[in-house]
Amino acid sequence: MTPAVLGAIAAKHRATGGGGGSDPDFASVTLLCHMDSAAGSALTDVKSHTLTLAGGAAIDNTNKKYGAGSVLFPNGGRVSVGASSDWSMTGDFTIEAWANWNSSPAGSDIFNLPGDWVVGRDSTGRLYLYHTAFHIQSAASSVALNAWYHVALTRSGTTMTLWLNGTSVGTYTFAGTVGSNSVWYIGAFDGAGSESMQGNIDDFRLTKGVARYTSAFTPPAAAFPNS
Repeated sequence: MTPAVLGAIAAKHRATGGGGGSDPDFASVTLLCHMDSAAGSALTDVKSHTLTLAGGAAIDNTNKKYGAGSVLFPNGGRVSVGASSDWSMTGDFTIEAWANWNSSPAGSDIFNLPGDWVVGRDSTGRLYLYHTAFHIQSAASSVALNAWYHVALTRSGTTMTLWLNGTSVGTYTFAGTVGSNSVWYIGAFDGAGSESMQGNIDDFRLTKGVARYTSAFTPPAAAFPNS
């Protein structure tokens, strides 16, 4: 196939969310956790980073979006992600997951990258991006309880976009480094479990160097591929 044809296939794959099949950007994936372990087991990252369940966070083999399980985060639950240079991002990136909240505290976070780059939901049902201030917020009641949502944060050039089920809820311009080499958290704000998710997260993926979504897209219809 010609480069043009290959490029068109890759663009189509990205536009449909990249679930199932193969991933043309898999080499750029730095974290991929399907959260499919058996109950009571440790989490596995396809890219071999250390993920540690704490604060009562545990595999839930009943309520999941795809595969065999998800992680259920009670109040105080969190997953710590081991330190790595993979988390320091100077260019394009995509961070995405499926999230299902079961409670409405003031803040319930999907993740907090090093340097306090936080994506979560507030008590009014707003999805937000927070970094020293609320830079993006969806409309109130955008995110209901007990329903699965595909949530993604991308940067293309200097434009960061927060996506909810394939639709942009806002943008923020930032040209500096996002993240650092430090430990960070899935399902909470910090190592104490502050602003814990209080719900389930499934299929968490971070892609460094690629903005997978630059226009409205259909969320993934299957688990993210492992190759």
